[in-house]
Amino acid sequence: MSNGKLLLNDGVTEAVSYDFGLITAGAVTGIKFGFMNEKSRIVTPTVRFIQQNSNDMYEFMKAVLDDQTLSCPPNVQAELVAQVHGLVSDTYYYVLTAYNGNGETGQSLEVAIEVTGSSYAPRIFWEAVTEAQGYKIYRSIESGVYANCLLSLVTGGGTSFIDIGNAVTGGTPPTENTTAGGSPHYGTPPVSGYSSYIELGEVSAGGQVFLWAKPDPPYSVDEEDNPRYCQLRITE
Repeated sequence: MSNGKLLLNDGVTEAVSYDFGLITAGAVTGIKFGFMNEKSRIVTPTVRFIQQNSNDMYEFMKAVLDDQTLSCPPNVQAELVAQVHGLVSDTYYYVLTAYNGNGETGQSLEVAIEVTGSSYAPRIFWEAVTEAQGYKIYRSIESGVYANCLLSLVTGGGTSFIDIGNAVTGGTPPTENTTAGGSPHYGTPPVSGYSSYIELGEVSAGGQVFLWAKPDPPYSVDEEDNPRYCQLRITE
């Protein structure tokens, strides 16, 4: 995945591997994964599971898109605009989250901008997230550090914000995307529609898309003594 990273079911933590443990056909709950586009261009990835390396070559893993979990705001950018502000001259860092009635996403990719003088203020803008009720903006003077850095909320469909230098408050970007509800998987696994190959559609720079995956072994037998290994491959 040269253009992004795979996330675990919290929608934030990078996934390296995942062990379903004991597998019985038809009795495994799906696990949610996320894909985040970390590059500057739109990608249209697809998902394919590589089947186990054995004689039967049975493609025992399936996946389906998750349409309940919000993406963090994609394509976040910053520019200077003519606006008197109270910021001191420095480099400022921003990340955004989206939220709905269930919860809040993880943070967007970071954007930075240098401010000199008091006549030109940072304007942060981004692409809208479908079904989001609003966005939270976090500002820091240290890259990657956003504890107690909530700057503002943007509601009413707005997709831009001019920072005039108001103080940040105690909010911190969450470590779990809870916008689909339903801990511990933060959503409800679908009952049908699973496939060994799915298209994720267009994913803007910094955007996310989520999918459910589950084992689908061919027989109603425990797989504890017959380990199954597969590789989730996301390609453009």
